[in-house]
Amino acid sequence: IASGVVVEVVNRVGPGERGTRGQETGNYVIIKSKIKGETVYFKYAHLDRIDVKEEQEIDEKTTFGLSGTTGNASGLPENRQHVHIEASTTSQFYPGKGNGGTELDTRIDPLQFFETEIDENGQPILKTLTQPQNNSDKHSVEKL
Repeated sequence: IASGVVVEVVNRVGPGERGTRGQETGNYVIIKSKIKGETVYFKYAHLDRIDVKEEQEIDEKTTFGLSGTTGNASGLPENRQHVHIEASTTSQFYPGKGNGGTELDTRIDPLQFFETEIDENGQPILKTLTQPQNNSDKHSVEKL
């Protein structure tokens, strides 16, 4: 994750709970970051536990929650716990008119902020592109 400020915390369902309509992302955290001079908002969704509060400043080493199966990820086996990551130019994450929304699309591709490495089994390992002082400052998404 990139350093930034927690702008929204939604902790509305227990682990494995679906919630109601409009709660598809389950429990989530939105973090406002500055990357290469641009403001980017990241949403980390389907969390089973949230460890931060709104307006809290965090850095790349902060554990802000645990991956999980809340929202529409409920019902997945325990070994399928995951974090859904979105990026946006605003904290609203509008889908855009062509995707069922009524506003301009504010979402941007979060993969542009990641680097991919390959593990010893040939599987991709996604890592966040933080704001490294050196290569050792990159942290695995899996270490949430």
